[in-house]
Amino acid sequence: MTKLERRRADGPPQAWSKREEETLLALLEDGVVAIKKLRAALPNRTRASINCKKRRLRIREDTFGKSYRDEKAAFTEKVASSTTPTNVFEAYAGAGHQTMKWLSGASHVFSVDRSSKKTAALKGHLLDGDFHREKGGLDGWESYARSDDQRVSIYTGDAVVAAAGVRSAGVPIDMVDLDTCGSTLPTLGLFLQLLRPRHLTITHGEFHSYRFGREDVLRRVLLHRDITRAHMCSSIHEFADELRLATCVAALRSHNETQHSYWLKLEDELWFGPRNRIQMIRRHYRVVRPSATADCLNILANELAYAPVSD
Repeated sequence: MTKLERRRADGPPQAWSKREEETLLALLEDGVVAIKKLRAALPNRTRASINCKKRRLRIREDTFGKSYRDEKAAFTEKVASSTTPTNVFEAYAGAGHQTMKWLSGASHVFSVDRSSKKTAALKGHLLDGDFHREKGGLDGWESYARSDDQRVSIYTGDAVVAAAGVRSAGVPIDMVDLDTCGSTLPTLGLFLQLLRPRHLTITHGEFHSYRFGREDVLRRVLLHRDITRAHMCSSIHEFADELRLATCVAALRSHNETQHSYWLKLEDELWFGPRNRIQMIRRHYRVVRPSATADCLNILANELAYAPVSD
């Protein structure tokens, strides 16, 4: 097994000042992303420190993925129109950019985010869109409705806890949307088992870890791989296949018995960014029951040209 080294700071911890944050945020808003230019503007900061703060600021300020937000919204709207789900569970809703698109085909969207700042922004979007707050709904959720009987329920907190509440209340879910800037592969099986959807839409943000050479992260999230071996693929396309395989295996392992687990059939996908520097992939799967375990594993091996990556 290749020994992994824990990431360590090059010097003693140094908190970011408000001025440094403002400088970095201003550069990012101006489209400056080259690390050399960012380090020139922040000479006291290392590459790792800047990359970490850059990601956190983008998430906090809701600018993560802003450059391809319209493409993502169009894809969501396309999936919503083709599947016409009654109830959608949106695990990482953020400020609700995809929530409004799901309403093009859905009757009720259950939107979850652990950031109160982002759920507050979503509530503001709903009020601007002729929704009004209504009483009732699930415990711990805030419900909004409009005259066409469409509803959005909002939960501020952990997505798995929210999914358990929806399951406990007996609400049937047709579509699960896992739109995160990181990875949701470790919890995918939980969402499938709790919500039992007919469709899954998932966004893969693991390409950031791939580009930064985060071998430790990839070993943790690529559930189909041997955790003791290296997983740095030779190309973006190979890594995209690995993510599909990991997604399918997570679904297949979501229950103790194969007959009660799930099988994913890829219906559509959208790649964000140039093919040699992919930022994210958003995929839509149809969720069905699997056949025999051997049949499922053979299909995965054949369709995805699975080949172990050596150390």
